[in-house]
Amino acid sequence: MTINALYHNNIIKIIAMKPFKSTPLLKKFLWSYLIVLFLTSCNSEDSVGEDSAANDMNNAKQQVEIDQINETVNDLLENAFYQVENSYANKKSSKKNAEKTNYLPECVTVTAQSHSDNTITATVDFGEGCTTYKSNFLEGKIIMEIEYNKESEELFLEYRYENFYFNHNKIEGEQQKTHIKNASNQNPIANIYRDITITWENNTKTHIVENRVRECIEGHNTSTWQDNVYLISGTRTTIHANGKKSTLTVIEPLKKDMDCKLFTQGILEIKNKHTITLDYGDGTCDNKIEVIIAGFSNSIAL
Repeated sequence: MTINALYHNNIIKIIAMKPFKSTPLLKKFLWSYLIVLFLTSCNSEDSVGEDSAANDMNNAKQQVEIDQINETVNDLLENAFYQVENSYANKKSSKKNAEKTNYLPECVTVTAQSHSDNTITATVDFGEGCTTYKSNFLEGKIIMEIEYNKESEELFLEYRYENFYFNHNKIEGEQQKTHIKNASNQNPIANIYRDITITWENNTKTHIVENRVRECIEGHNTSTWQDNVYLISGTRTTIHANGKKSTLTVIEPLKKDMDCKLFTQGILEIKNKHTITLDYGDGTCDNKIEVIIAGFSNSIAL
């Protein structure tokens, strides 16, 4: 035990002794000591809090990066699906959707094989790598299994990754998507399930299990991709490289405009040891997110 610790213990013992003769001078000394002790304790907790806040901020940044990966891959696969649909489905919508495939980089090759009237296997091949519309570098392959349900007008898609990298981060695992073309509110809705592992450039791994609902609220009746607008909700569980788990919940639906790099609106809440709030703003197309940790606000930009 250190000298300071012994000193503090002795003072506490003196305070605890009963009875003892109290004087105004002694009372003043004891109260002054207790205040100093309290402030010293608070300073020590603040130091730990700073480390925790740094970890929370890193968690917030990583969640934003995970969203970028998932949303970019989803957009590319939707475009690849349109390309496959144009080839295999003789529908009036095929001509309309033809222009929507322009979101795919030129290096991408989409090949497909029909197994029956309602099942197709497609390969989306990024080759040795190319840059997407939003300046992300992708390489490798994604295999799509597509199944039509003509009666319900639903599409079931299952994706798996084959030596696939997003900005040099390796993506492994699978994604399942049920696409409902004619929902009750007439907006196309997709229910998405992801179970993926990301190996980051520093060789650490993050495991993600996610359920999301993606509703196209604008642009689905036009022939261009860039005017599409989505509302996204759902939850995510993340197991970090240190083995710790955090949960993410969409508190206010995330609004996605295709011409913007990040979500333009919406609030996410991340819970681990603390609660972290990510606020994407008021609809402005920018690259900033407000991060709120323990009542203190900061911002990150990507």
